[in-house]
Amino acid sequence: MCGDHELAFAVSDCLGYDTRDIVISMADKCASLGDIDLALTMLSDIDKGDEELGLLLSRYCDDDSFDKYAKSYFKDGLHYWVNRAIEEETIGNDGDAVVALVISRQYTKAVTYGSQYLKKYLRDPLEMNATGRRVLKGLKYVRVADIDEPLRLPFLCHLLWFCAHEAAEIKQWDTAVQMLRVLDTHCTKFPFALSSGDITYQLLFFRILGGDYSVEETLNELQLSNSSKTELAASFRTLRSLIRDETAGSGKADAIYGANTPIVYKEIQRLGESLSLPSLSKLFKGKSINSLPQLLLNKSTTVPLGSSGTNNNRSDGFFSIVSGRKITGKVIHLGTVSDDDETDIYHISSYEAQNWRRIYPFSPNMSGELISF
Repeated sequence: MCGDHELAFAVSDCLGYDTRDIVISMADKCASLGDIDLALTMLSDIDKGDEELGLLLSRYCDDDSFDKYAKSYFKDGLHYWVNRAIEEETIGNDGDAVVALVISRQYTKAVTYGSQYLKKYLRDPLEMNATGRRVLKGLKYVRVADIDEPLRLPFLCHLLWFCAHEAAEIKQWDTAVQMLRVLDTHCTKFPFALSSGDITYQLLFFRILGGDYSVEETLNELQLSNSSKTELAASFRTLRSLIRDETAGSGKADAIYGANTPIVYKEIQRLGESLSLPSLSKLFKGKSINSLPQLLLNKSTTVPLGSSGTNNNRSDGFFSIVSGRKITGKVIHLGTVSDDDETDIYHISSYEAQNWRRIYPFSPNMSGELISF
């Protein structure tokens, strides 16, 4: 049987879709499994300017292995990309500059430069322009182990914020929710530009938009805890009543809360504006932006994340670090993370790992290591 990537490629090729992005994903999967030669060969067929090859080499190769593969596959060479980074930065092509910095293995500068650019979109991640998306793409290929340690966690957290919204854009709600929950546990460890409240409320909205009916309990708790704030409490009460209203019927197939769906969306927008949260209006326009091949790669089921089960000392199996649920399929080991006197051993399901990896390549334990299968 073929895998998701092979199926997506076959369907795309038969229907005449551009297969470039799928080939890049397939090459990345090969590299993650240790076959760098095959990955680079695949990219050589579609990448005439060495960009995708350079990014893959940056992601997977240390300096020694880079030299080995660069001689055989990297036509332009490292010096070209060093000069290219200087040129693009000089003329203000921020996206191309960050990509060139990553390819030329100037990771600390790429992170500093790219993070500074992305700051302008922190409160409007869904409104990011083409340059911002190119910056984001380049930063996903940084070798985190090679950047200065004080930059690592802030970099990973900022990247995770943008990737959570990227997941929401393609209606991958479970992944978007999980990313914000992981972010919320780490953003207090350094001066983060967004408050924990900003992340919590955006997380709440993602759960609602993803059709997570268990959010009703959360809304009730928020209504009670904000009882002194009349308008805010009223909004939570309104959302809760709209979601639990069984008389609304199922409505259209894509209307999560039946006839109440448009009203739920409007209430989310109104509440978000009153809390000065990033606008989610882009998510309400039309259906999913997924193409047919992408639909084959993306599936969505919203699951709650619990605080328990992140340690494998439980006798009844492994629990996912991102969903808090017992893993029933293949288990991906994410390694250990030590905090004070405790050491946690983290795991994630293969399904969750694949969904994360397509958007955010780094481990959800925030170590900066790549998710590997």
